[in-house]
Amino acid sequence: MLRRGRGRARINRDDVPSSDSALGYTSGASSRGGGCGRGALPYMTSVSEVGRNQAREIPPRSVSDLQPVAQNNSCAERIPSNQYEDAVADFGMERLEKYHHRQPESGDQGIKPSAEKLWPDMWHGDKENGSDGPVLGVSPFSESGRFVVAGESNINTHKKKKKYEFDGCKRVSNVSAQDSHQTIARSLQVQAPPKAIPDYLFHDFVDNSRNTCQLLNEFCQFQRKSLRFEDVAAKESYKNYSILVVVDGFEYAPAEAWKKKLAKEAACRNALKRILIEYYTDMSDFPKVDRLQSMKEGEEKISRDQDHPTRYRPQPRIKLNELSLDLITKISKEQVDVDSDENIRIAEAVWEKMKEELKLRSFRKQLVAAVINWTGVFQSREPLVVSLATGSPLQEANDFKQECASYTRDNKWGRVLQDTSPWVLAIRGLKRYLLNEAKNFYQLQYENRFDEFFSIFEIPANNTSSQVLALKDGIEIVFFASSVPTMRDNATPLNERPTSFFNRGADKLLRSMVLGVQGSLNARLMEPIYPSRIIIGGCPETIDDGGVDRFTEYITENLTDEMARASHELAGVFHVFRPAIHKVTLEGFPAADNTSNALSWVHLAPLKHSNTKKTAMELIDPASGYKFSYQRGDRSVKKQGVSRLCKFAQWDLYIKSLTTRRMKIQDQDSSYRLSKYHAKDYRLVK
Repeated sequence: MLRRGRGRARINRDDVPSSDSALGYTSGASSRGGGCGRGALPYMTSVSEVGRNQAREIPPRSVSDLQPVAQNNSCAERIPSNQYEDAVADFGMERLEKYHHRQPESGDQGIKPSAEKLWPDMWHGDKENGSDGPVLGVSPFSESGRFVVAGESNINTHKKKKKYEFDGCKRVSNVSAQDSHQTIARSLQVQAPPKAIPDYLFHDFVDNSRNTCQLLNEFCQFQRKSLRFEDVAAKESYKNYSILVVVDGFEYAPAEAWKKKLAKEAACRNALKRILIEYYTDMSDFPKVDRLQSMKEGEEKISRDQDHPTRYRPQPRIKLNELSLDLITKISKEQVDVDSDENIRIAEAVWEKMKEELKLRSFRKQLVAAVINWTGVFQSREPLVVSLATGSPLQEANDFKQECASYTRDNKWGRVLQDTSPWVLAIRGLKRYLLNEAKNFYQLQYENRFDEFFSIFEIPANNTSSQVLALKDGIEIVFFASSVPTMRDNATPLNERPTSFFNRGADKLLRSMVLGVQGSLNARLMEPIYPSRIIIGGCPETIDDGGVDRFTEYITENLTDEMARASHELAGVFHVFRPAIHKVTLEGFPAADNTSNALSWVHLAPLKHSNTKKTAMELIDPASGYKFSYQRGDRSVKKQGVSRLCKFAQWDLYIKSLTTRRMKIQDQDSSYRLSKYHAKDYRLVK
């Protein structure tokens, strides 16, 4: 008789023929009722043959599984796998109707069940061993563990997705009704009476202990005001975001930053400061109003005071209401006596350099020297004369000088000096010194030897990632000249064709007051370096007081106050900087010899940490643009050579500086002219 039970159908051991009863089977004695056990079927009978209705009447039996054991002389032994089919008929062994392998949902098969290990090879079509079973896929004994079992059942190798109650359903929402509810809620909030502002909001804002956006939001909630933010165009190119705060329809000053979060906080700070001042003014709480007005507009946390890591941080611009000549020239009335003492000190340092080291008791036409002056913490140091040049201040030849291939070691160009005026030579010597100092700085930085050597450069705190150098505080560039540079007649129209191919010395100085004296090559390595003062002095008998006044007026007329106000329009960190013009007389200083056209004498300071220790002066011929050098043994025979101030020499030092800094040298850096275009801000301002 058949019953329907839980679990899989098994063969009833009671129906096994008597020939099999000698072996015996082990089973549990307990049973369940109500059809909650395992159903027993007659031998060699399946459920499909008996029928589902009759199978329900099969009495239940024990829940525990039956273990087939062959008992022979009280000793159990395992049935051979190749006799599996016969073992069922001979010994009455139970056999599963169908084996369903369930793989774990995680995708890892894990430990295979023991029943799987008993499967014969012929189930998987092991034709090599003589079995002729059907080919049903990969063997379960393989490493992958993926196979197809009998009955063409597929193994679930993927995790089943959970089915939710609302899968496949569309969510229907009434948007207009939600908007109307929000509008009503906002109207009710605005119509509610405003509440007093707690004191903690004021203290948190003044102490900068909480986020300004959160404080502004709380203020609007207490006062029942509407708040929204708007994105506006940024005025400066290096700023990416500019946000405007609108409270009750009133717009407040926007704020700009390279991060949207910082711009939003700064905009909330500007708006909240003004709102709190108006609020406490109406409340007649004037101590709090004074405290708010004394706060700085751009006061932020130190961690947020860093600008974009890959861009320049702009210098503070001169405000319109604070603009004055004293502010531009950085000279105040209290510093007049101090500056006069420093000017005399610088003039004496130049004269000592000429007299003691260079043995130069006189000079022709004009003398110009570039000096590094030490102030502040470096005030104990003596002024350092970086370069010194003499010669004619006005270039007489209008045609360009041709390079001579016989004077050069190869066919590379840029070895001739077109302009040999002392102002140009002194500025070129200063560029060479600055470029070598930058190379030494990067070398010391790489070797971590800053404690052993002194450098005039430093990396500003707001430019740690761009590695652009700047002069240390207390170091300034000063030019000392025996006479004023040649100036262009202001009455000459600018559209008139110039009479010379070369710019006047005064015009080149004007350009350095905007672009800096570092030049286009050095602009890639350092910030603009402006001369802090120009000293006109020397012999009391030959100094021209009227020339100094004309030179001061010439600078003021060409670099007007309107240009200084428009400095924020310039790219990068460039701005208009008018240096102070001083006049100094020094007893014993030689007078210039204007009798004949003189050759240009140039002295360059020795480069630190360099293999070449050249300190001798160079004698440059203005007609050819090359220097004279004497042959060994015969001082009367002169030979033309290449000056250390030519473009090719500076180009070589520039490439070494880039290599020391480990900056990528672009393919366009194949020549001096092409490399200048990498300083984009410099070219744009020029």
